Amino acid sequence: MSLDLTFSTGLDVLIAILLVATIAYAVSLSRKLNRLRDNKGEMEAVIARLIESTDHARTGLEGLRTHAAEVGERLQQGLNQSRGRADELAFLIEKAEALSHRLDATIAAARVPQPVPPVAPANSSNPAGGAQSAGTQPQDSNREPPPGEAELLKSLQGMR
Repeated sequence: MSLDLTFSTGLDVLIAILLVATIAYAVSLSRKLNRLRDNKGEMEAVIARLIESTDHARTGLEGLRTHAAEVGERLQQGLNQSRGRADELAFLIEKAEALSHRLDATIAAARVPQPVPPVAPANSSNPAGGAQSAGTQPQDSNREPPPGEAELLKSLQGMR
């Protein structure tokens, strides 16, 4: 019996030690749960601030998207206007180059020496030695302009 008694006492002591350890663990867990309950208000406040910050960030992002869309539209409009103006400028440059080539050709043609027509002898019936009678126009107004000058005048009139 003594062996049974020692074995039984040993088991009782082991169970008692395990119970003491369990009670100590339960006390420690109870303290941690109490601290968690005490900090519950703080946790709720932190969570509320987090939700508020998230909503504020969401509102800011929506405003940023709206603003970016408006700026994008304005940039596209400016780009379209710039393209139109660039096309107009290209057209005007082409016309100016064509006109420049025409003017160069006209000026080059005007610089070519023209043969000088012979001067008509003085009218022998006019005793004043070349003075014309009162009813006639001067000889210079009847002359035609040189061919280069006529082309230049035509191209300048065509520009109007």
